[in-house]
Amino acid sequence: MIQTIYRWLITWGINELLAVRLARYGSIVLIALLSIIAFYIARHLLLLLVERVVNHSKTSWDDYLLKRRFFSRIAYLAPAAVLYIFAPYALEGVLFESWQTIINYFIGLYVILLLVLIIDSLISALLDICRNYEFFKELPLTSFFQALKIGLYLLGVILFVSVLLGQSPLYLFSGLGAVAAVLSFVYQDALRGFVAGIQLTANKMVSRGDWIEMPSYDVNGTVSEVGLTTVKIRNFDYSITTVPTYALISSSFKNWRHMLESDGRRVVRALYIDMSSIRFCDAALLDKLRQIHHLTDYITTMEQEINTYNHEMGIDDASLANGRRLTNVGLFREYIAIYLRHHPAVNTRLALSVHQLEPTVDGLPIQLLFYTTEKTDKYMPVQSDIFDHLLSVVSEFDLRLFQHLSGQHLQTFMSTPHDSEMENNQE
Repeated sequence: MIQTIYRWLITWGINELLAVRLARYGSIVLIALLSIIAFYIARHLLLLLVERVVNHSKTSWDDYLLKRRFFSRIAYLAPAAVLYIFAPYALEGVLFESWQTIINYFIGLYVILLLVLIIDSLISALLDICRNYEFFKELPLTSFFQALKIGLYLLGVILFVSVLLGQSPLYLFSGLGAVAAVLSFVYQDALRGFVAGIQLTANKMVSRGDWIEMPSYDVNGTVSEVGLTTVKIRNFDYSITTVPTYALISSSFKNWRHMLESDGRRVVRALYIDMSSIRFCDAALLDKLRQIHHLTDYITTMEQEINTYNHEMGIDDASLANGRRLTNVGLFREYIAIYLRHHPAVNTRLALSVHQLEPTVDGLPIQLLFYTTEKTDKYMPVQSDIFDHLLSVVSEFDLRLFQHLSGQHLQTFMSTPHDSEMENNQE
């Protein structure tokens, strides 16, 4: 290239010594211009063509490559390729051998840095692609791909330093023992997180999209990302909590995934009955309760069964303690069970139980255990609707719910005339 420019300058009548210098520096300027032109073509024209092809393609993987700047970073290789190919022709001669070595030296460093960035974009795009497949959704992909990037950066640093020092990469690998000891101390959280990520994956303990509760970190929300060192959780109040990955191994947490995958969500609550309101059912109460559709057939059947039993056993009706009798709390329990079986939001294929617990100072607990078909947003409204109804209907059974006295209760009690005062007034 220099000879061509030199002969062209001589034909123009330029001095030989000046022509040599102009030829050498002119070739350098020409190579620089070619590099700029190559970068412009690759960065603007070819990349624009690639973007049009990607936007009109039916596949999605190329969209992720474009999003992660994979193609744009490849375009930066164009000027390096031009310099590497044409620099020997522009810098030929003994005088410029040192310059050629320096240029190749910087080209090598530039290419290593650029290749690391290109592979980084490829790994990020691959992560985005994997997240679209159901098979990979339960895996902590972020941890694995972050580990790949760390390995990539370490390899890039080793190659960069080897070119910088003019040593073989194998020479640097031989000294990694001491470096590894230092790195294991500096990056101990990353290493612990990586090991924890493997354990989480192997045991399928947590994955992206799981609803978890972790009281020790005040966490109650959905896992949005499982990283190499941290797990990101979006709480239901839309706050974000980051928890160390290894904390999910060393501490306890509750994962609601299997509940969401099941046919329902469990409800366990109790109604506390004032025990002073519990009694046997008389004829008037039975006639009133028989008007409740859910209890009509049950009361008729139980009356026949009880009358037959008492008659066969020769029970004396003089005392209510003799024989078998229906109670208002027993009918209330049965009503709750029938009501739940007929409720459209209750999953009757799963366990359903209405039973008494041990009496407490707060009354007799009637515990309800059932599963709703709603598992997320509508779970609480369904539960509230059911107990709204039960709290309202309990008085139909001549029962009272236990409630601690408040100031209003005491005020009402004090304003009500006592029996002795009423008797005195009557006299």
